[in-house]
Amino acid sequence: MKKLLLVLALTAGVAAAASAQETLFIGVQSAPLRANPSPFAQIVATLSHGDAVTVVARQTGWIQVRSASGATGWANQTLFQRDRVVMTAGTSDARTGASAREQAAAAKGFSPQVESQYREQNPEMSNAYAIIDRMEAARVSEDEVVRFLRQGGLL
Repeated sequence: MKKLLLVLALTAGVAAAASAQETLFIGVQSAPLRANPSPFAQIVATLSHGDAVTVVARQTGWIQVRSASGATGWANQTLFQRDRVVMTAGTSDARTGASAREQAAAAKGFSPQVESQYREQNPEMSNAYAIIDRMEAARVSEDEVVRFLRQGGLL
């Protein structure tokens, strides 16, 4: 009898935990919800800064959510925050959106944590990462870009 009560209590606890819904908020100016957890998947809806969403599922680097309007889709985890941030009028230096670099990183689906985990799980990719690191470190002056565009007949 004690075992049965213990099993029932544990089952009720698991059911209660499963029914607890996690709410997150959009932390960037606009966030595309995608049909699948991929930066190239079809956009099914677009949410705005501060919109509340309910977490449906999680997958490495991605969160499936349902919006207040009922739209369900996947977005990169970097687009969300736990607390709603309210911008107030009159603050001239208030930052209301993400930078282009932040949005590009979010669109790729990689945060520093996700990248680190991916590197650990895919050691054979170390050469590719070294090449990408060199490419990211390369700097080209504006004059060099203009010269390149002229040589290619684009200017």
